[in-house]
Amino acid sequence: MIVSPEDLEKIKLKSTKVIEIEGFIDATEVHPTLYDSPYFAGADGVVASKTYSLLTQALKASGKVGVGKVVLRDREEVVMIAPLDAGLVLYKLRHPQELRKMESVPQIEQKEVNKDELKLSISLVESMTSSLENLDLTD
Repeated sequence: MIVSPEDLEKIKLKSTKVIEIEGFIDATEVHPTLYDSPYFAGADGVVASKTYSLLTQALKASGKVGVGKVVLRDREEVVMIAPLDAGLVLYKLRHPQELRKMESVPQIEQKEVNKDELKLSISLVESMTSSLENLDLTD
C-alpha cells in the first residue's frame, strides 16, 4: 500500500485548543520522572477568564491537579494541569511504560557506609548549599 501526503493530511489531528480533563488527582501521585515539557496556559478570551481563575484557585486550595488530553502539534498528548502563581501550567506527561526502572541502571547497589565518611559527606553538601538563582549555570 502506498500512502500519499494527502492521505497523511487527512489523518492529522487538528488542535481544538480544548483540554479534555479526565479527572483530578493528588499532585503527589505524579512522579517527577513523568514530567516532560511545561507549557503556560492562559484563558481563551474574556469569557473564559472567570472559569480559568476559578479552576486555578480550586486546584491551589485542594492540592489537586487535573489530568487530561490535548492536541499539541498534530498529536494527542496526556497532560497534567497544575496551578502556578496566578495561572496554570500544562505539563506534558510521559507514559510510565516509557521509563526505565532504577533497578535496570547498571552498577547501582546499596553499600555499607562508614558513619564518619557519611558525616563528612553531609558536611560537604551543606557547605556547598546555595539557591538555584545564585548558581552560575551559563554555558
